[in-house]
Amino acid sequence: MAKLLPLLLTFGALAACPSSSAPVTPDNGPVVVIADEDPAAPAPPPADPRPAVAAAPAAPEGSAKAAADANNAFAFALYDQLRVGAGNRFVSPVSLSLALSMTSLGAAGTTEAEMRAALRLPESGAHASFGALQRELTDDRGPKTQIAIANRLWGQAGYAFQDAFLAAATKHYGAGLERVDFAASEAARATINGWVSGQTHEKIPNLIPSGLLTAQTKLVLTNAVYFKGLWAEAFAAADTKPADFFVSADKTVSAELMYRKGSFDYAEDERAQVLSMPYQGAGISMIVVLPKAKDGLAALEAGLAADLPGWLDALGGRRIEVYFPRFEMRVNTAMKAPLTALGMRTAFTQAADFSPMSGAKDLYISAVIHEAYVLVDEAGTEAAAATAVVMTRKSAAPRPAPVFRADHPFFFALRDDRSGALLFMGRVADPTAG
Repeated sequence: MAKLLPLLLTFGALAACPSSSAPVTPDNGPVVVIADEDPAAPAPPPADPRPAVAAAPAAPEGSAKAAADANNAFAFALYDQLRVGAGNRFVSPVSLSLALSMTSLGAAGTTEAEMRAALRLPESGAHASFGALQRELTDDRGPKTQIAIANRLWGQAGYAFQDAFLAAATKHYGAGLERVDFAASEAARATINGWVSGQTHEKIPNLIPSGLLTAQTKLVLTNAVYFKGLWAEAFAAADTKPADFFVSADKTVSAELMYRKGSFDYAEDERAQVLSMPYQGAGISMIVVLPKAKDGLAALEAGLAADLPGWLDALGGRRIEVYFPRFEMRVNTAMKAPLTALGMRTAFTQAADFSPMSGAKDLYISAVIHEAYVLVDEAGTEAAAATAVVMTRKSAAPRPAPVFRADHPFFFALRDDRSGALLFMGRVADPTAG
């Protein structure tokens, strides 16, 4: 039976919060809220004294490659923030890149400059590049693979948005505007969540939690990506057996390890084994980085941005014995703190300038919500992710075949082989912990 990989790339919400209360930030995701000007509001934090991170490698202006490069540079910087601590991780960098890049269409001044730097956007042509990447990702990949991307703006009925902002969102992201009444917050939430659920084949049914939207909410930006694919060569279910998975050097859990011996792109060095497992005709592969030390993932994660490109370049065809766990996980990740750490500060404060969006400096980002889901089994992979940005009015060789035995924590990513864009990335610390 065909397996599905739905990818919800982005969700954003623009809202207006009442001055009497602080923006609500739910536990199940990041939220960006833009609020009315408040004279008593604190000034934005001081500039980060650390040296700026180098920009993504140059690519032709307006090209899908430029967007893929920006997305990947942002992905590694973001993952460096998220990897701290124990447990599984799973996010969609493309989802966040698209949602926040689309939001930056309505930013100006310091707000825009910080967003562009945090997202590693190209100096020019960023939005045209992301439009080109969306088109490339959704090109026909044959009958066995489906990738679909949809974008939508949900605006408050009667609230005036700038024509240039709406036109640019439609031109570059295909994001048309649908009017809702956020005063009836539960009805608006049900409408948006229903759209999200449909675009992700019911994998992300409740992205926006109760209580997040208020009468002050003005806009929610949403993007959904759906991927359906099968492994190029499936694992035989009869070969899947329970086995120990080392969640640490001296602690194990029982996991279902799949098995297949075959030809894979593979590389290794003294620290890690790297495996590429392709999907049928998709131009999409799962990249797995397995440390040789059972407790070595943290050290590898620290150098991923520098090391992964070299490992990918070193991949070559080999006969490999692969043991890989079946797993399923759903991860909600709060994004305000990591985005702030990346330099996107002013957008979350009363000093934000989103005047190209509304015609006045009356909005700020109150929340960015992200939820991601993945299921990996013998037939293929099913995954979905959603991000929400909420804006609020301011008031407030002939050798033995190597054995790739993934029986301890590893890093993995779903990668578009055409553009090189990292669609999803994460780590499996415990395949039994959903």
